[in-house]
Amino acid sequence: MNINLLDYVIKSKQRKSLVFGTNVGAALIRKSLPVVYTDENAQVDAIHAFCDFFKPDFMTTSMDLSIEAECFGSQVKFLGDSAPVVTGRLITDTNQINHIPVPDIGEMRTKFCLNILQKIVSAKPNIPVIAGTIGPFTLAGRLFGVSEFLELVILDPESSIKLIEKCNSFIENYICVIKSLGADGVLLAEPTAGLLSPKQLGKFSSDYITELVQKLDSPEFRIIYHNCAAALPHLPQIIESEVSIMHFGEPMDIPESLSRVPLDRIISGNLDPAKVFLLGSHALIESSTTELLSRTAGYPNFLISPGCDLPADIAIDKLELFDAVIGNFNNQSG
Repeated sequence: MNINLLDYVIKSKQRKSLVFGTNVGAALIRKSLPVVYTDENAQVDAIHAFCDFFKPDFMTTSMDLSIEAECFGSQVKFLGDSAPVVTGRLITDTNQINHIPVPDIGEMRTKFCLNILQKIVSAKPNIPVIAGTIGPFTLAGRLFGVSEFLELVILDPESSIKLIEKCNSFIENYICVIKSLGADGVLLAEPTAGLLSPKQLGKFSSDYITELVQKLDSPEFRIIYHNCAAALPHLPQIIESEVSIMHFGEPMDIPESLSRVPLDRIISGNLDPAKVFLLGSHALIESSTTELLSRTAGYPNFLISPGCDLPADIAIDKLELFDAVIGNFNNQSG
């Protein structure tokens, strides 16, 4: 049975946390990221290792923003011990947009990701399972080139919209399969839209997110909007997309954003994975986590989280400290 994520967070007497820990799990099982991102069993083992070690509130698959672009035909490379990245531009001319086909779900590594999700769900974990996919504007940017696409939305909005519509069609089909496999939600990663003006974000991103929410979001399956580049001026357009869970990075003012949304919509984030967890001292992790928990204490619809997925080489005791600070906060609040 699926878990209602809004009830799971908002009605809980304990402050929950959301951590994207597949990369950390890879370190725990001593597997390189190229292996974990290409070997189904290795990724499943990494996910389970992270969950067994940290006992998180959510089980998440990897945050891999190359999968969908690769399915369209983009070249993907592993640069050292890192997650895969898209290299080059698949589309270099607007005339190509009309002719590029929308790929079938199950092609390339979408099958890989769906198989991983199926294995995780079939194990019947007692915590919610969150899958992942890319957002429509971010995918279009991967295909056309990010800087080139940011320019195209200004110079040729009609062609931009044609490409975004194709991307959104693919993402809708992909999320539909993810939902059918029994996930409790999907993280929709739309960071490139955070580089747009608020008005542009509404036109070229949020309008298409709304379509996905209206067709696929339900109490048993939530679309979690992720944008680690969005700031407070973007928030009204993001709210208009009708997403019920929003996950932000460091640029977002979390306490102020909470004051602007109703209590039945969740705001999550925004401790910086690099500055706080990877490069920060233990004292910084403790103070940053404590401060964020304190400033959001009056909001049951807050879900504390790093603002993006964690790097593999983070010190394990830093995550343990993060968990301990949340535990102390819950004990004092209980």
